[in-house]
Amino acid sequence: MKKLLFLGSIWLSCLGVSQELESVYLDTSYSGHEVQLSSFNYYASNAFNNDLTNKFIYGGTVTSDIKDFNTNRLKRINAFGAEAEQRLTYYNFEVTPIKKWSQYGLIFTVEDNNFVSANMSSDLYKTVFYGNQNHLGDTMDFSFSHAQYLHFQKVGFGLVHKKYKSYLKVDFVLGNQLMNYRLGNTWMYSSPDSDSIKFNFNAEGYQSDTIQHYFDTKGYGFSFDFEHNFTYQNKQNKSQVINLKLSNFGVIFWNNQTTHTYVDSANTYSGFEVMNLLNRDTTSGPLIEADTLGILSQKSSRAEMLPFEISIQKLANRFTDQKLQLTYGFKALISSDYRPYGFLGVYYAPINSLGISSRLAYGGFGGLTLGLTANYFVQDKFQIQLGTYNLIGFVSPKYGFGKSLNLSMHYKF
Repeated sequence: MKKLLFLGSIWLSCLGVSQELESVYLDTSYSGHEVQLSSFNYYASNAFNNDLTNKFIYGGTVTSDIKDFNTNRLKRINAFGAEAEQRLTYYNFEVTPIKKWSQYGLIFTVEDNNFVSANMSSDLYKTVFYGNQNHLGDTMDFSFSHAQYLHFQKVGFGLVHKKYKSYLKVDFVLGNQLMNYRLGNTWMYSSPDSDSIKFNFNAEGYQSDTIQHYFDTKGYGFSFDFEHNFTYQNKQNKSQVINLKLSNFGVIFWNNQTTHTYVDSANTYSGFEVMNLLNRDTTSGPLIEADTLGILSQKSSRAEMLPFEISIQKLANRFTDQKLQLTYGFKALISSDYRPYGFLGVYYAPINSLGISSRLAYGGFGGLTLGLTANYFVQDKFQIQLGTYNLIGFVSPKYGFGKSLNLSMHYKF
């Protein structure tokens, strides 16, 4: 069941309907009401291609060609990550919650978030897919491999500026599921005669209590989100917009049924005789005891930080007479597997109701990617945006290292 939930969350990350890096500034003054539905979904790796990752997500056979192709791409850090953020946002520019601040309206949001971050050492990959036969007499280093999965919802409210659409809000966070396991100094030595294995196993991890359904809550917390749009005039007297965004600055307090597991052991095992296994008295207990492996486990409450994000980007301004505009940006996410993400792109508006943007990006959980997004506007009342930040991932399973699908819709009334 846990495996199905984990794989299902990654499936959502490439197919679902928030806090994506946007490309278009839609207005210069706001009034009335606005509803926004947005979806930001991707998975990416800097080492494992879609041929391999798709087998774990959708099922299938990992062939020798797939294993060998990915073996040749192994690095010091072999990262995999995914985000699936679904958000419903409501803006009310008519009300003034604080009378002294007449320039501020109200923002209300509901979100569902899935986050995956993992790293596999090159030796661990080789051992999983090829075994230890090719490394007899060698020490295989598995240190610092880890996997993290986090699922939570946010319900937030705050103030939004009626001219710049900048906002500050506080969120009530409901934690659904936490899994976070990490290897420390862990290695395995196989004797040249293949008659014994010596290993050192050091690991630590946390896991929330078993969930009964997708929205089952196992912890509570809070967070803050902030966004501000800076506007200025360039040398050609054209309006420009710089967007600053801080997201998920907060914590979840998981309940006292959260399992904390710690392992610290060094052991040597010789080959087991087949007849000893067949004739063994099964009432004597398991072949290898947990105490033998040094596994300690206890239940307790735990505080876990959310994956904090910061981004700075230059947006295209829809309400300008420039048909071609330059966009660029930067995003950082607090994760040991996530490298700073930067992009450079262009936005082209051949007519007032259509905008097309492209970007060349590098970093994040993956490497070099190409993105393409289309925006369609119905007067100033409705806008829909659909695109991907990893076009190669949709086209080529072999040379694509991730997938991305982003959707947003805005309706003003």
